[in-house]
Amino acid sequence: MKQFKVKWKTHGLIVITLILVTVTVKYLWIALINPGDLEAYELAFQRNHLAYDIYLNFLWPQIGLLLVFYATYLCLNFFTIPVLFRNKKKPAYYLGVALQIGALGCLLALAANTATYYTRPYLNSYGPLFQFYALFGYNDRPLQDLTFGCINGLKLVLIYAVYLFLKEYLIARAERLPKSAYRVSRLNQISTALILFIKIPFFWVAFHLIDNLAIFRGYYVLITLALIVYAIQQNRRMFRLKRAEKALTRSKADLQFLRSQINPHFLFNVLNTLYGTALLDGSKRTAEGIQKLGDMMRFMLRENHLDFIPLSREIDYLHNYISLQKLRLPEESTSIELTIDEGAGSQLIVPMLLIPFVENAFKHGVQPPEKSWVKITLTCKAEEIRFEVRNSLFSAAANDPEAEYSGIGLPNVRERLNLFYPGKHELNYGIRRQEFVAELIINTLAE
Repeated sequence: MKQFKVKWKTHGLIVITLILVTVTVKYLWIALINPGDLEAYELAFQRNHLAYDIYLNFLWPQIGLLLVFYATYLCLNFFTIPVLFRNKKKPAYYLGVALQIGALGCLLALAANTATYYTRPYLNSYGPLFQFYALFGYNDRPLQDLTFGCINGLKLVLIYAVYLFLKEYLIARAERLPKSAYRVSRLNQISTALILFIKIPFFWVAFHLIDNLAIFRGYYVLITLALIVYAIQQNRRMFRLKRAEKALTRSKADLQFLRSQINPHFLFNVLNTLYGTALLDGSKRTAEGIQKLGDMMRFMLRENHLDFIPLSREIDYLHNYISLQKLRLPEESTSIELTIDEGAGSQLIVPMLLIPFVENAFKHGVQPPEKSWVKITLTCKAEEIRFEVRNSLFSAAANDPEAEYSGIGLPNVRERLNLFYPGKHELNYGIRRQEFVAELIINTLAE
């Protein structure tokens, strides 16, 4: 779904750029079109017997500080913080990021210190046009202490860096997970809400774009109502999208499974021929094996496409599969134990959900003439189905005819479990005490 992208960075960059352009236009308008707004500011210079020039003492320092602020923003957003997620996590990278944050905080403070030297906002008690300067502290002796405001600058940069780190973490996590339009859309909604409720009002205040409390209140009321309406619409859209996404995932899983099968109609014809030949030749074991294989193929053709089947049919399939395996394995070196509750079979289950565990056990746990074992236990209660498979451990034999075929495998089983039993199952597998153990628990009451 390439059309669904996390747009947090893009949204933030557009908003900051528009705000700074607006502030710059405001300063240019005051300096070039309406200098009367600076009359009180100019009188403060005259009262203190200081020369005043609207460009040197207002326009250029203001624009210069804006440019340094914008450069700091770009550096933090596109270099300093993202580098933590693009490289291996080595101590040197963390140290470099810490040094960059410190340097940017001090650079921002020095820029404010320098701008203060020319604008001297303290003469006018840091009026509305100089609210951003106040973030670095009251400074009535600019450039006499070059480190003035560094602590406040560092705090500002550090707070924003923490916010960026969380943002980059969420974006990186969303990009590492399988593509999900639902997940990406949710992340974009969160980023939009943060920008509208926090970032935009902060810069309005810092650069004195709006000072009317009624406008602020109206803004928050309108934004809140708009986001509620938008969230409702998006929730409906995301619900439909998530349902379609789930159906697509299911189709992919089914397709992956079906591609691993041979054309069943062709096999039926071949099996019927082999079955008749085996009876004519007097090979009852061969005929029995062919009959069981035919039953398995009928199961895959007639019932495998269903969402759920009786557990008894899945058990029949397991019996047939194990019987076929016994035909090829020597009894003296192979122990196969199958324990199934007498009451098992009334529950419903997704078809072909249990067989991959058994296939895996015979594939990796049996290697004649070595001593091998496979232990299969199926217990059923009113509230759960518990399936456990234990097998001995061996490397795949070089002459194993199934060595190059992985079947649908445990990863596919996990995908189907997440699809049909979300939050209703527990799957664990791994090596325990020199044997491989796979355990599946399905909660049949959590509907």
